[in-house]
Amino acid sequence: MDIMSIAFYVIIFLIAFMIARIIMKIMRGY
Repeated sequence: MDIMSIAFYVIIFLIAFMIARIIMKIMRGY
């Protein structure tokens, strides 16, 4: 794997993690 694909997957993982945290906050809020 080259650097660009690794960086791409890391960015996707971080975005998914932040979205999951926001969803958990919303679910807990209700």
